[in-house]
Amino acid sequence: MFKKSVILIVAFLFPVICSGQEVRLQEVAVLRTDIAVEMQYLIAVPQEEPAIEGWPLMLFLHGLGECGSDINLVKKHGPPKRIENGKRFPFVVVSPQCPRGSRWEAWRLTSLLDEVIKSNDIDEDRIYITGLSMGGFGTWDLAAYSPERFAAIAPICGGGNTLDGKLLINLPA
Repeated sequence: MFKKSVILIVAFLFPVICSGQEVRLQEVAVLRTDIAVEMQYLIAVPQEEPAIEGWPLMLFLHGLGECGSDINLVKKHGPPKRIENGKRFPFVVVSPQCPRGSRWEAWRLTSLLDEVIKSNDIDEDRIYITGLSMGGFGTWDLAAYSPERFAAIAPICGGGNTLDGKLLINLPA
């Protein structure tokens, strides 16, 4: 068996070696793409001037019942409900809506955070995530995706991958 393998390898490589040509097993390639993300979200920015370092930001992820295309569904629970009822928070609150039939995807939420940070005066050392039920799962997923980005997380009634726990050891919860 070994003798046959050596003969096959030599038979394959001999013409290439004798021809003096370089064997190219792989090439370098570069991917350049702009992945479009479309997502409705509510944003509440305090009316006062931010501190020198910028506003803290809380990302609120809703549960399964608020998925869809009616952004008003997001106001059913949590911080968006409180804001709708007149509560003012001393931080920016961002509440996206997950499309029906989908789930929270960390790469999409990261795109949203990047845009909100770019468009507002946000203190990147004070970014927090919370979520209810499906939003709790999304909270764990996003924190595991980029744990260095968050000051703390507060998932409510949502589980996560226990193997991701080691990624979150430096993150308050």
